Amino acid sequence: MARRCPSLDHPRHTGAMLAAGIGSALLAILTLRLVSHDGAIAAVWPANALLLATGLRLPRHRWPTLLAIGYAGSTAAGLVVRGSAPVPLAFAACNMLEVGLALFGLRAAALRREGLLPDPAAMIRFLGWAGLIAPAVSGVVAAGAATLLLDTGYVRAFRVWFLSDGLGLLIFTPIFVSQLRGDYAGWLRSCAPARRLECVALLALTALTAVIVFWGAERPLLFLPFALMMLVAFRLGQRGTQVSVLIVALAGISATLVGRGPLPLVSPVPLEQAHYLQFYLATLLLTGLPVSTALGARRALTARLAESEAMLRLLASRSADVLLHIGADGQCRAADGATMTLFGRAPADLAGMALSALGGDLLVEGHRAALSEPGRFHQIEFSPVEGEARWLEAAICAVSAGEGGAGGSVATIRDVTARKRTELALSRSARTDSLTGLLNRAGFLERLDRALAAHARVHVAMIDLDRFKPINDRHGHAAGDAVLVEVAARIGALVRGEDALGRFGGDEFALLLIEEGEERSQSLCAAIAAQVAARPVAIGAGLWVPISISCGMARHDGMEPAAALLARADAALYAAKRNGRNQVSAA
Repeated sequence: MARRCPSLDHPRHTGAMLAAGIGSALLAILTLRLVSHDGAIAAVWPANALLLATGLRLPRHRWPTLLAIGYAGSTAAGLVVRGSAPVPLAFAACNMLEVGLALFGLRAAALRREGLLPDPAAMIRFLGWAGLIAPAVSGVVAAGAATLLLDTGYVRAFRVWFLSDGLGLLIFTPIFVSQLRGDYAGWLRSCAPARRLECVALLALTALTAVIVFWGAERPLLFLPFALMMLVAFRLGQRGTQVSVLIVALAGISATLVGRGPLPLVSPVPLEQAHYLQFYLATLLLTGLPVSTALGARRALTARLAESEAMLRLLASRSADVLLHIGADGQCRAADGATMTLFGRAPADLAGMALSALGGDLLVEGHRAALSEPGRFHQIEFSPVEGEARWLEAAICAVSAGEGGAGGSVATIRDVTARKRTELALSRSARTDSLTGLLNRAGFLERLDRALAAHARVHVAMIDLDRFKPINDRHGHAAGDAVLVEVAARIGALVRGEDALGRFGGDEFALLLIEEGEERSQSLCAAIAAQVAARPVAIGAGLWVPISISCGMARHDGMEPAAALLARADAALYAAKRNGRNQVSAA
């Protein structure tokens, strides 16, 4: 079930509806006496605007009551002016049809939160329902009633009704809504003294211009308020535009009623003067109101963006991350966050720096990838060019420059050194023998595959300790482990950095020699065998055991897979063992 806002059900709304009914009746009497020609339809009609503004402040279930009160007030006003009942009853029904249609079209939910014209879309909806649909539909019915009851022409009656009611709703509804909401008082209170003085000065200038145009000028100067309206729309916004249009309307109506101003020069017929005035005011309204509405929406958006930026800067300043704004040319435009921690520079010092100076080619490539694929986040890891060896992670996304283009990118950067070290440690442990620190079988095979893929000149030697099992059986596994560690150290001392040494398991080792000739590879393996057998190994408690190794070597023929190469080296190893151990055999 829909939840009803308590403030909308306040008992004072009954008083507000009664006040709206009485007020609309008084406005109807005033306009019927002043601007109703031949006792027919008034040329200006603000009464319905007061009812509409009140209804937009009420929940929907109160609208029927408001329309009933408005009907009674409109009927009473017609009886006071016209005397006879049929015309007031018919026109009052048409007025309530108009107000009801406008209420239905405009809705009330958005108005309660944001006002009548919070954005251009709401303004278009207001112009459509209040300025066109509602007065046109009610005008069709009212013109028929006027034709039957007042013997006026249908087209003439419709034109007067449509123009007077449409203009009345367009001009006066926003003013009444703002007044009922207390917007004008709040608007002035929220202004700084200098701003308040500017408001008063511009409105006074509008009043002076309107008086000059409609009361003082001997020649038509109707163009003057338009230029001033643009200034008011830019400087004072929607509220100032509404008040300015009202000021011009009051000056124009009052002057035209007594035959003064430029409109009597256009036509001597009072009804035509009223029509021209309504067209003029409608044009003035539709010139200033869209501008002020669009500017108001833009100011609201700018304020929200500024608030979001302030929050983002606050979060960035308290975060361990860095936020970079990067131009399309690859230069840092702005930075915030922990720049001293990650880059050793203050945020202001990063502005204008090239990405290559911050993160090298990887960061530049990430930025270019983001520009080429807007809407996607690109994540890269890199090390800063300067400072200690660390790993940083950047998430980069392009920012739009309008019309689908990318005007640059934004990047969030954080320190992932601890995570990266953990990953590297896990990766190393997965490829490293825990006892000797050498590559394990998987690590050695991976290194061998890379060497073969690079088409390097490769030799592989399989190495096995001679008579290792008796050492384990006689002295225990701890003694065996000490022998394995010492043998790994003696072999590793003779291995170059580009080569690789691994423990395949048990007492078996594998040696990868890259870019070595046949003779040199055999010499190195012989030197390794001699180094291992040169002296016994201490196994604790003053005990020493002699050790030696057998070695089988094979040269890659350029075509065979790694498994076949290892199998040939292993066959050569067993040949060395069969030939008496402590020697090198080549396949």
